[in-house]
Amino acid sequence: MPIKPSRETILADEVSRSNPNFGHDALEAIINDTPELAEALVARGLVEEVKE
Repeated sequence: MPIKPSRETILADEVSRSNPNFGHDALEAIINDTPELAEALVARGLVEEVKE
C-alpha cells in the first residue's frame, strides 16, 4: 500500500529539482567525506584529485 511522502522527502525533492548541480554537489560531498572511496576512485582513474 502506498504511503504519503514525509515533509522532509518532499522538501528534498524540491531542493534537488531547484539546484541543477545537486547531483554533482551531493556526489562530491560523499567522495570528500569518504577518504577510502576517494582513494579508490583516483586509483582507478575515474576521478582526478584537485588540490586548491
